[in-house]
Amino acid sequence: MEQFYEYIFTGSFGEYNLERMEMIEDFFANVGKKNKFFDSETYEAVIMFLIERNNITQAREILFTAREMFHDNVVYRALEVIIELKDNLTKAISHSTKYYKETLDIVFLFTKAVAYFDQKNYDKGAKVFDSFCKKVENSDWRSEAYLQMAIYLNGDKYEVVDEPDEEFMTRTMLIKKLVDKALKCNTEVDDKMLFFYALQFQMLENVREAKTILNRIIDSNSYHRDAWRLLSEILFEDEQYAEAAEAYKYRIAINDGNTMNHFQCGVCYSRLGKWADALHYYELQEKNYPVMLMDNKEFYCTLKNNQAECLMKMGAFDRALELCRKTLEIDPNNFQSLVKIAQCHYFMGDSKEAVEYLLKALKMHNDYQNNEYESLFETVGDIFTEISENQEDADKRESLYNSVLAYSKSFMFLNVTGKAENRNFEDIQVQNAIRMLKIGRSYTILGDYTSALVNFQLANYMHSEIPTLQLFLTICYFRLGFTQEAFIHFERIPTSELEQFKSFMPELSEIEKKYRENNNLPI
Repeated sequence: MEQFYEYIFTGSFGEYNLERMEMIEDFFANVGKKNKFFDSETYEAVIMFLIERNNITQAREILFTAREMFHDNVVYRALEVIIELKDNLTKAISHSTKYYKETLDIVFLFTKAVAYFDQKNYDKGAKVFDSFCKKVENSDWRSEAYLQMAIYLNGDKYEVVDEPDEEFMTRTMLIKKLVDKALKCNTEVDDKMLFFYALQFQMLENVREAKTILNRIIDSNSYHRDAWRLLSEILFEDEQYAEAAEAYKYRIAINDGNTMNHFQCGVCYSRLGKWADALHYYELQEKNYPVMLMDNKEFYCTLKNNQAECLMKMGAFDRALELCRKTLEIDPNNFQSLVKIAQCHYFMGDSKEAVEYLLKALKMHNDYQNNEYESLFETVGDIFTEISENQEDADKRESLYNSVLAYSKSFMFLNVTGKAENRNFEDIQVQNAIRMLKIGRSYTILGDYTSALVNFQLANYMHSEIPTLQLFLTICYFRLGFTQEAFIHFERIPTSELEQFKSFMPELSEIEKKYRENNNLPI
């Protein structure tokens, strides 16, 4: 009866060898012919074949014929229940109950539990499934049954967008209980089996259960390299950087053979803002694997840029400059190094040198498929904007137009195919709106209120609650003579924001005065 469990969990009754396929083909080629008879095994194979292909009507008809011709055995009854699982869950439960009483075969407890689960009746399903598992004598098989059902309940059939919150909570807590029971059954830890299920949960994006299983493996064998590897990757992907760093450090301690552990540990600490720790592990990566850096110039540049980033965050701009210049010796067109050199010069008070490197970066042709450019171009735009504050006339205008170009490139790289499709739509819209806001602010300073308004309107369409957006929309509409539109957006400016900006944006006071007059409010 193992093929019935396999079908529930995989959608297949097992492999089709040549003999079985010839049997099925012979049936369809000769069924109904005179003096042509088929044995019960052939009927079973054909019915299973039809069920797998979701041809339920024909499967039901052939099952009816088989039961008329042969003794009504347990396999036929189980096939009937499988058909009802596809067609009528209430009947599947009723037949499972009846056939279990008649045969005492636990496969019918199993199908009954599945039917309850498919009805989203998780409480009854759990009770029946527990009864099934208690009758499985081998503890390893029982453990695997719990894990298989946990995987089943984590599948696409249940993971639906419109699943009610209460139903979701009940199901996920049931999955947790099933995993816990599986681990209790597995007293002598079968590392291979548990690791297989940890991988399954990872693929289903169920981080919690994957971690639970991996921790059980590690508790049993703290030198289990594959478990530590998968755990560190899961923690990193789940943005649990503190825990991921500890996992990578343990991989270093047990010498699991991976040459990137120090680097990944550094990345974790960078994401946590622990720059000294990050720098320490980046330097260990360089010290411990010099040959690897000699053979991989692209990674060498990445490592040096990451070290420079740490030094910049720690205020050591001169040391960061030195590292970035080393990178440019290897790769004169390294975009990250050019931007970082510009940042260092700017923070050290040398705006002229900063602009020189910013312009080099801005004119580069970039391969967006291999690098993350949107944030770097945004940084270029920010520096140009800040530099313009201390410039006059032509230089100021040039810097502001360069900021517009940089922000536009940032917007472009953020939305290219292959990058945007794997990111949360709302997050992308917020980031797009921020870039539109920054472009609009540069145009506002340039006095081009029409171009500014176009960008502010786009930002407002994408995400209307970005700080200062309503304020700048108000000013642009007012400057362009659209007084009523200015009043609409004026009403949306938070009071604290309005008071903060009125002191150095006098037109806001003028707009407020006209707004109060228009609405017969005290001035």
